[in-house]
Amino acid sequence: MQDGRCNNKQLSRLMIHELNTPSELNEAYGLIRHLHPKLGKADFISRLGLQRNDHGYVLLGLFQDLNPTDQKQLSSLAVLAGYRLASSLSLGTYFYLGDLVTNPTYQGQGLAVQMLRYLEAIARDAGCRQIHLDAGVERFGAHRFYAKQGFNIVFHHFAKELG
Repeated sequence: MQDGRCNNKQLSRLMIHELNTPSELNEAYGLIRHLHPKLGKADFISRLGLQRNDHGYVLLGLFQDLNPTDQKQLSSLAVLAGYRLASSLSLGTYFYLGDLVTNPTYQGQGLAVQMLRYLEAIARDAGCRQIHLDAGVERFGAHRFYAKQGFNIVFHHFAKELG
């Protein structure tokens, strides 16, 4: 791993890797809209580029093998995760999980947990002692999931519209 980025990793019939190709980003956009329904595709591509270039954001996909004998359709994006390394006076360097979403077809199979474990390893390798994330106040399922994975509510995140 270099600069917080990871290489391919096989997890039985699963594969995690950084998404870069136009077809991967197209598939990622379809999934990220579950988290950000108002996000247009052009904005997704533009913001992704800015986040990658200016903030070291990494977009990973966990792919589920569908049919190993069919070379045209080997896998499908099951889980999408976006992260960056960040730093603050109070926390030092920490791992910020900006996005984590599971394809509805694959929910309930433990794939998000596997992606989270993979991300935890990246965070540890980068010297981070904590993972932080924000989850919308209305995302009760996400709150339960993160609590079950050992996350605690340690901050209240406030926002103010300026427009």
